[in-house]
Amino acid sequence: MIADVERLYGSSDQPAAVVDKDLMIVWVNKAALQHYETLRMPDGIRTLVPGEYVLRTMEALARRQAQVIAREEIPLFSASLCFTPLGRQPQPLLSLVNFQPLAAGGPYSDSGGANRMIAAFSGNIRGPLGLIFSALSSLSRNAAIRRMPALYKPLQLISRQSYQILRHCVNLTEFARFGSALHQPSLQVCDLKQLLSELCESARKLTQDIGIPLFFSAEQKNILCLCDAGMLQTVFFNLLSNCCRYTKEGNVIRIALQIRGKRAFIRISDRGTGIPEEFLPRVFEPFFSLPGRDGNAGCGLGLTVARMCMVAQRGTLSIQSKQGEGTAVALSLPLAAPSEEPMLRAPAAVDLLCDRFSSMYILLSDVCSPPDP
Repeated sequence: MIADVERLYGSSDQPAAVVDKDLMIVWVNKAALQHYETLRMPDGIRTLVPGEYVLRTMEALARRQAQVIAREEIPLFSASLCFTPLGRQPQPLLSLVNFQPLAAGGPYSDSGGANRMIAAFSGNIRGPLGLIFSALSSLSRNAAIRRMPALYKPLQLISRQSYQILRHCVNLTEFARFGSALHQPSLQVCDLKQLLSELCESARKLTQDIGIPLFFSAEQKNILCLCDAGMLQTVFFNLLSNCCRYTKEGNVIRIALQIRGKRAFIRISDRGTGIPEEFLPRVFEPFFSLPGRDGNAGCGLGLTVARMCMVAQRGTLSIQSKQGEGTAVALSLPLAAPSEEPMLRAPAAVDLLCDRFSSMYILLSDVCSPPDP
């Protein structure tokens, strides 16, 4: 059956894939990979679709019924998904997935919904937030206000809540760009050890303030990789946010870097609360989140965006967790050729700490204190 699909869609401009009964990808054509990097993951389609639609689709396909998930039902995605069962019983269930664009303005052009959504968030949310931060900064410079806790503490609270709004805005914008095939990585040769060392040094200042020590280790001096430093920072700080959100007494964060074959592997582990086994299959699902130590759930896009960022860099992200014992996330990236020189200078820890709107402060604002207003 897959051979027949490949003959029909292998060289087609129409994005297509074949999935098994669990919606795991068993074949995908070049057009689909070109437009949707997420499909490089075996569970790429499950990552895009909210859990309720995953279950509904699996049940319909099990009955050998075609299923359509309309573009309106997939947050900020640029196509509808059409599932068609292949073959007849008792053959193993495989289904063809077609990606149908909503508008006729060219194949998978996204001049409409997602672009307008991104523009709306950039202008209608970030603009007012900028004014709020400016006002807070002006007020906080007033010496009389700083000496009055009854006035200064509310300013700090407003500032922290504004950072958290900005964090949700950043992750939602990233998710929209990936879902709309707009986000292309800028891959450059980077000394991964130096980059991670600087990121850990800056983050350590924040995690120590909430009582969570952070340690970094690497096997050798220089580990050159092809990566997008901005995307890697997004991945790193979103993962650290989870380490701190799902914490408990005695929590420790460890980051280890090593080489295996032609890839570099980063392991980020903690001794936090861990994830209940029944929820592990859903951790990459958009907008799915478990309550943290404060009883509140997050936006549910941190892990989704982190995995999309890794896939866009030809990397991988996997997770293991045990309730009550902690969580470990494994990342991998392709190594650069030994003859290549680093083209990308890693951001210094002091730069991240001095920039009050660095990705570190924004993405860790839900668990760590941002700078004073």
